[in-house]
Amino acid sequence: TPATCFGLTNASAIITATGGTAPYQYAISPDLTNFVSNNTFSNLAAGTYTVIVKDAIGCTYELTVKVSEPSALTATVVTVFQDMCVGDSVGAIEVEISGGTQPYSTSMSANSNFVENQFLFENLTGGQTYTIYVKDANNCQTSISVTLDPFVDLKAEVAVDYGCLSNNSENTVVVTVNPAVAGVVSYSLDGGPQQSANTFSNVSNGSHIVVITHPNGCTEQL
Repeated sequence: TPATCFGLTNASAIITATGGTAPYQYAISPDLTNFVSNNTFSNLAAGTYTVIVKDAIGCTYELTVKVSEPSALTATVVTVFQDMCVGDSVGAIEVEISGGTQPYSTSMSANSNFVENQFLFENLTGGQTYTIYVKDANNCQTSISVTLDPFVDLKAEVAVDYGCLSNNSENTVVVTVNPAVAGVVSYSLDGGPQQSANTFSNVSNGSHIVVITHPNGCTEQL
């Protein structure tokens, strides 16, 4: 019987002897001088063993026994979808599992809530470290941890400086954002081109839409 998990020493080998003169005795490497009457060897690691069978009158037969094990159970990250804005919780982690014995089950709890063939975890919050626990059909286990980038809190506000020149509006719109992201966001007015400057000049009277965009995809509309 193969080992249930990679690296475990729970394999076994059953030796069936025929011919010669019963009863038989058995010895297994590395201790080939220690003969026992039990034909089952337990707690074996994967590998190649030499077995000697000896009958009641001392005749012996030597054979080779190969004990196998599954490959190591491994989890790897396929894709990470980062969270974007504060309160969104749109982060996701997709993993790929190999080795061990299928089917695989996963959970974000070490001891419960395992779901078979679940490889995508969604609705995750930025700035958190998530551990995905994996077990296979033989209850072999592994895990992998992923830390999502922090979500973005734009904290955007708009101030308007009203002016008038020759009966034409000369309003200035100034957008302020969280200082932590001020150097990387861009701004657009009424669907126009994005710009790094947070000021729009010569804005006419009436309603306007300002969109602030962070490189991670987080946007806020004012």
